[in-house]
Amino acid sequence: RLVPSVPATTVDTSPETPWGSLWAFKLRLGNRNGVPGPFSPEVVLSSAQLPWAPRAVAAAILPDGRAQLRWQPPSLDGHAPVEAYEWRCGGASGAWAAVVPTALTHEFVRPAGSGTVQCEVRALNAVGAGSSAQAT
Repeated sequence: RLVPSVPATTVDTSPETPWGSLWAFKLRLGNRNGVPGPFSPEVVLSSAQLPWAPRAVAAAILPDGRAQLRWQPPSLDGHAPVEAYEWRCGGASGAWAAVVPTALTHEFVRPAGSGTVQCEVRALNAVGAGSSAQAT
C-alpha cells in the first residue's frame, strides 16, 4: 500500500559546501529484510549553477571575406570553470558546435555569403549550458 507524503526540501549547510564542488557517489538500497541490492550507476552533483550568457558577442567580416564571431567570458561562470563555448548560426534549428574554453573567437572556414544571419554563443560548465547571447 502506498502512503502519501508531503514533498520536503532539506538543505544541509554543515559543513558549508564551497561553490563549484563536485560529488560523485553511488546509491545502494536494502529491503526490509536487510538484504542490500546492487549499487546504482555513479551520480555526480555540483554546487555550481549554469553560467550566464557570454558578453559583447559580435560578428565581423575579415579581410579575406570570412565571418568571425567574438565574445567575452560571462560575468558569472556559475562558480565552476567554463569547460567550453558553443556557437550556432541560423536560428534554433541549427546544431551547436563546440569551441575550446580558452577561445573567445570563432572564424568560419568559408567566405560569408550575402544577407543577414543571426548567430549565438553560450558557455558550458559542469552543470550544463547557460543562456546564449546573439549577434547578427
